[in-house]
Amino acid sequence: KESIIQLKWDPSGARLISADSKGTVGVWKVDTRGRLCNQCALRKGQSAVTHVAFRTNDTRSPASREGDDAPYFYFAGEDGIIYMGTDDKNKCIEVAKMEGPDGCVSGTAVLEYFEEKDQLVGINDHLLMVVIAGPDDAGQSQILSRAKLSARPLENDSDRMMALWVNPGVLLTSSCENVLRFWKIADDENFVLRMDTTKVPPDDKIQSVAYSEHRRILAAGTTKGYILFWFQGNTADGESSAEDWQPLNHATIKLDAAIMELKWAHNAGS
Repeated sequence: KESIIQLKWDPSGARLISADSKGTVGVWKVDTRGRLCNQCALRKGQSAVTHVAFRTNDTRSPASREGDDAPYFYFAGEDGIIYMGTDDKNKCIEVAKMEGPDGCVSGTAVLEYFEEKDQLVGINDHLLMVVIAGPDDAGQSQILSRAKLSARPLENDSDRMMALWVNPGVLLTSSCENVLRFWKIADDENFVLRMDTTKVPPDDKIQSVAYSEHRRILAAGTTKGYILFWFQGNTADGESSAEDWQPLNHATIKLDAAIMELKWAHNAGS
């Protein structure tokens, strides 16, 4: 038995994906009695699978999707190879390989699905970002862009890159720095927010992030126990820039330990 290091439900709750430290991915379906039934096991390589992202906007033609009701998902891990799978193990395909300099192996740091465009964004440990168009009717994927990100390298095992969508096509990342980086995927542009409040020591680092779409408030937790907030003002035509994010310095909180995780409650009424 290997350690299970990743569990993820698809948005509809119809499938649960498990992934272990030796590269085995399990696909589980909930039956009519609420029990989990194993649909298949996928194994690609020998390294840990660390990231899973569901393809929730399949843009293939209706004819290509006929009789294919099971959700598709992407997965990747320590070897940097991105695969797409479903209930049928024979349909598991390699989508892309994220390599480091000179073709060296580089683990997966971020794997996020861009639903509005049916695209996948992957970032590896060497901070190389790839944007991929979902497989077409012929099962072919297209690499739309590759770029080297300007960010702090992930040098230690404890370092991790956090990522989340804050607007359609705008991905926020932070890799234990004192800045938040925003990547506008479609426009190939980026901007940063800095911890500019005098309440936070200059050597403090961001350790966790969370965004409330309902309140349009971004929260960032630091290694020295601070929680900072920014409010996103109205953006024109869905655009986003650093000027849209207003620091809420009066709301800064100080706790007695590092803020390892932040999460907003799902309550539309508050």
